[in-house]
Amino acid sequence: MEFQKQNHSISEEEANKFIEANKKRNPNGIIRFAYEADQVKELLSQPGVSHLGIYYGYDDEKGAEVLVLSGLSKDGKKAGSTYLEIGVPCPPFCG
Repeated sequence: MEFQKQNHSISEEEANKFIEANKKRNPNGIIRFAYEADQVKELLSQPGVSHLGIYYGYDDEKGAEVLVLSGLSKDGKKAGSTYLEIGVPCPPFCG
């Protein structure tokens, strides 16, 4: 099954609502991860990549949840050979 074209855009107001609700539910948790834009662009520019996949993962050595970013093909399979993790967590790096 192929992904259907969708508009995933939301308003800043709705984005803030979701973010604030998560902070209330998990006040001591990670708020976000930051990734270098050029690395995300490289991941998305790989042949066969039409979507961004964000996987929940767990680093046993660090004892922490992680996100793994992957390119996905139009049929939802992993595509490309570049993956991203080691995002900069907030907290503690919130700026």
